[in-house]
Amino acid sequence: MRLHRHEGIASFLRYAREYLERNEALNNLILGLATRIKNDPTYYEEVYLATITDHGEIVLAALMTVPYKLLVYGESSISKEISEILVEDLLKGGYQIPGVLGPREVAKQVGERWAKHIPSEVELRMPMGVYELREVNQVVIGEGTLRLAGEDDLHLVAEGILALSQETDPDQELDLERCYHVARAGFQRNSIYVWEHLGQAVSMATKARPTLKGVSVNMVYTPENFRRKGYATSCVASLSQLLLDEGYEFCSLFTNLNNPTSNSIYQKIGYKPVGYFYDYAIRPKES
Repeated sequence: MRLHRHEGIASFLRYAREYLERNEALNNLILGLATRIKNDPTYYEEVYLATITDHGEIVLAALMTVPYKLLVYGESSISKEISEILVEDLLKGGYQIPGVLGPREVAKQVGERWAKHIPSEVELRMPMGVYELREVNQVVIGEGTLRLAGEDDLHLVAEGILALSQETDPDQELDLERCYHVARAGFQRNSIYVWEHLGQAVSMATKARPTLKGVSVNMVYTPENFRRKGYATSCVASLSQLLLDEGYEFCSLFTNLNNPTSNSIYQKIGYKPVGYFYDYAIRPKES
């Protein structure tokens, strides 16, 4: 059993890309982040990259954009030895991990092993479905138009970024001013779209993290007063079709399994589950 801590993204991808791309849609997050880092090495101030091999075969890949949660992937449950090797290397490097995200048994094992060294509470923050779409059900698209978001949509988009960040990572300190900055950066990248109905932007979604054959849809948000009108469904379906028309073979997205409404909506659009990731929070015990 051997851990290789990679000094750069080129080395990490040389080792892990083929392994991760066996389940490209399932690994859309870790592959998408790796691609982002490859295209812009300064995008994150610090990144932890590691792979563990057993008899020359990869059994675990790990990526962390410090100080955010650790992403891990293994094709099956991992042994205590594997999780111990990873945790020892993280501790050796002086890293702290606020959480672990990955396949259930893999993420849970790493979190519990961390708690053996640093007394911590490991709790499930969110069970997540990973979905893939290759054909859009056009029937679900209602009246309205999909368009790129711009400055006139700033408040809606910033409000959405704040609401979604609080739902997915309540420990993250993000204020509305920071959300305005994130929104404007998205406008510049032409990655944020809104659904417009009767001249008003009523829902949003974002193109994110392209990989070899696919791309993700995320940050789906509709203000409370526009919900239950089918706007989010139309927005996601139309954006997904746009991305397929651009040449991507599939779209992927994460869902909160505790929200049956959104899971039902995505499946009506044409998204199908390909696996499950679990988001575990790690909080040091108070002495």
